[in-house]
Amino acid sequence: MSNSNTSTEPVIHAEIENEEFDKVEEKIEEELEQEHEKIEEEKIKPEKEKIIEYDNKIDPIVDNYINSLVNTKAMIRSDIETRMLAIIMSCKACNSEEKAKQIIEQKLEERPMEYDIVSNVKRLKKAYNVEKIDNKLYGGSLFKKTLVQDSALEQSDAKMEKKKKKREEMEEKKRKQLYENAGLVSAPTISVNKAKVDSNCKDVKQDNISIAYGKHLILEDADLTLAHGRRYGLIGRNGCGKSTLMRVIATRNVAIPDNMTMQFIEQEVDGDDRSVYQTVYEANVELVQLYADLAELEKEPLVNAEKITMAYSRLAELDADTAESRIKSILTGLQFTQKDFERPTKEFSGGWRMRISIAKAIYMHPDLLLLDEPSNHLDFHALIWLEEVLKNWDGTLLIVSHQRQFLNAIVTDIIHFKDFKLTYYPGDYDTFEATMQKRLLQQQRAYDAQQIQRKHIQQFIDRFKCSAVRGPQVQSRIKMMEKMKEVSTVVDDAEVTLTFPDVEPLDSNIVSFHDITFGYEPDKILFKNLNFALNMESRIALVGRNGCGKTTFLKLLIDALTPVEGTVQRNRKARIGVFAQHFVDQLNFKVNAIQFFQNKYPEKTVQEIRSHLGRFGITGDSSLQRLDTLSGGQKSRVVFADLAYKQPHLLLLDEPSNHLDIETVEALARALAVYQGGVLIITHDERLISQVCDEIWHLHDQTITKFPGDIVEYKRHVRAEIFK
Repeated sequence: MSNSNTSTEPVIHAEIENEEFDKVEEKIEEELEQEHEKIEEEKIKPEKEKIIEYDNKIDPIVDNYINSLVNTKAMIRSDIETRMLAIIMSCKACNSEEKAKQIIEQKLEERPMEYDIVSNVKRLKKAYNVEKIDNKLYGGSLFKKTLVQDSALEQSDAKMEKKKKKREEMEEKKRKQLYENAGLVSAPTISVNKAKVDSNCKDVKQDNISIAYGKHLILEDADLTLAHGRRYGLIGRNGCGKSTLMRVIATRNVAIPDNMTMQFIEQEVDGDDRSVYQTVYEANVELVQLYADLAELEKEPLVNAEKITMAYSRLAELDADTAESRIKSILTGLQFTQKDFERPTKEFSGGWRMRISIAKAIYMHPDLLLLDEPSNHLDFHALIWLEEVLKNWDGTLLIVSHQRQFLNAIVTDIIHFKDFKLTYYPGDYDTFEATMQKRLLQQQRAYDAQQIQRKHIQQFIDRFKCSAVRGPQVQSRIKMMEKMKEVSTVVDDAEVTLTFPDVEPLDSNIVSFHDITFGYEPDKILFKNLNFALNMESRIALVGRNGCGKTTFLKLLIDALTPVEGTVQRNRKARIGVFAQHFVDQLNFKVNAIQFFQNKYPEKTVQEIRSHLGRFGITGDSSLQRLDTLSGGQKSRVVFADLAYKQPHLLLLDEPSNHLDIETVEALARALAVYQGGVLIITHDERLISQVCDEIWHLHDQTITKFPGDIVEYKRHVRAEIFK
């Protein structure tokens, strides 16, 4: 007799033959036993096996991506192995597939066993169409006979699919952050309540940011706004925290939309055996992965048309067909030759490896590009090409630069970093300077007017405070004073000063070259038949492509190299001072500026050292801070101060403006303009050259010629060469 309450809807009976149950149970228990055996073996090993390494160096970003696959719950072990193998072999990190498999096996040893057990259970569950096959693993019976409605199964499957999709999105987000954070230093102490952002928006908006390093405050309740498509120049004094703010943004410690891609370039790539072209190409991890996936799909006996179609569709979205031509165009613009494309990156200097970093960022074309002093180590040819690329950048750009002409050519807005706040000015650097001066003038006038008003009100209060008749008026004016919003006076920044001491005059030339020929190898001559002289009246800018021999030329001048042919005459009374970036890098960073000078000049008193450092803007706390805590510009000032102690008759300066802020570059220009000795300077800073030099020497084709014009005309000449 049937029960009237029994449902008539179709049901699925979770029934499996005993034999099939036994097989499933045996399989699970076998896997568990194998995993436990593996764990026991690890415990009794006398020492950890030697780590198997790649045969060839691999991009750290790609390696991070491979490592991230290890803990991907959404994939089963066999799929992970296949994907990792495809990536490693496509990057040529291993010379054999067997070696690659050993590395993969070693990496997967760190994978929690529960991931694979659960994955296998899910596969078995799907095959037998049962509800909870994993109950056995967690104390339940192997199978629980239940009746399941069709609709309930569908809902369960939908939930599982949704969870899977969410896991995949989280893994993708993790991989993206691994890629973006590769090479970044650890973040400082940050206080910020991240604002909620629209995932489809590409604007960055974060209020009330506070940043500090220990007790050193950098930002306090500052507001950050980066509108999509705008190009911002971030300016401020050396040591104010510009680079720190860039790192905070790059590590997504402020509200940035999840779908917004980002790249931060502050340091050169590590040199390794990979070619320049390969290093840039592998920056696009997704593209490398897609090609690896396609290679594996094509090996499969059964064609998976859907996956192949999706892969090719994504390749089209990434403009994969034009990747090679785009990379070569970028590298050519940054002055790499066709031969350079195939040279290992380890053969290049730090300056050239910085260009590779810039090339990678431009090739990736992120939504937000962060550049910290990108013009350092560039010659005029690369600088002008980069200007052209950045001023046409269709994403958001935030750039720190000490070159006002470079900023004028690129930016749409200026962010002024001062007094722990960020102030925004529309326009280029020149517009900012004019607007700020006007704003400061208005502020001072408002302050003066308020002081006069307050004085008159106070006089009235003092005069009638005892009058009963005027009492209400006095109280009214007191309230007026209390409610009056105080206008602060303008506090001018202390002007940065650099001072080179006076030197005694010399009667003859400091150094003269007569028919000088030089080359590091007999068949590779850099200079041929050079004839010139330098004296205390010389004001020369030496220009030419990177690699043409400018730094080598300086070494010949200071007798660090010997010419192959010709004679050099030197004035024995002359003192020559040299500034080069590697001098900054070789400072003893464990001491402060005062200790550095005490060690080098023990005859000088602390007061004399303090006074001398003060002439180069190293005062107060900065003179007592360890050199490794100073900004790049402050370290450069220490080297300038050391240079000035020698009272040179001739200054040879190799890229002296690198790492200086704009105010310090201006101060350097003023100091060199009144300096009584000779100056020969290698720089791409247009304003510094225009303020200091009256001659431009062009180093090219094994010789030096005087360029017939000023620096503006020289830039015009270079631009015509590049874009002819």
